[in-house]
Amino acid sequence: MKKFYVYAYLREDGTPYYVGKGSGRRDRERHTCPVPTNPNLSIRVAINLTERGAWGLEKQLISFYGRESDGGLLVNKSSGGAGGSGWTQSKESNKKRSQSHLALKRKVTPEAKEKHSALMKGRAPHNKGLKGAYHFTPCVYRGEQFRSVSEAAERFGVSVSSVCKACKKKQARSYYC
Repeated sequence: MKKFYVYAYLREDGTPYYVGKGSGRRDRERHTCPVPTNPNLSIRVAINLTERGAWGLEKQLISFYGRESDGGLLVNKSSGGAGGSGWTQSKESNKKRSQSHLALKRKVTPEAKEKHSALMKGRAPHNKGLKGAYHFTPCVYRGEQFRSVSEAAERFGVSVSSVCKACKKKQARSYYC
């Protein structure tokens, strides 16, 4: 069963300016309200709640502090207790949205393609003519040279992420990716 929490974003003076319900990293992700850059100004008021319990507490807190539109402290647009949790758009709506995006897509005429082709002639390709060059990033790990990070990870029996983390440390022992 998915667990929910209620969170609040605080001003520098400690007063809340937004109250919301979330799960996972919702309180840290960008959404309709700006997320505080200082992590100490984002607090989880209550954790391990059911969705219904989180909605109820969110609604109570919004009611207690009040919305700015009603003379209160919070920038919340709704009075809480509802939302699009688990909401998915219908296939018909998806198709309509897709069609509208296709209509906005720029059509490239054959003349424009020809003009672009002529403009690009004589220039070095983005990968400088090396096929598959983007697949391999040379790596020095534990003093040995490798063609790629994955090759180094395989050689030492560690994960690719651990090789990259070691490379980012750039310690004196020549961990470079």
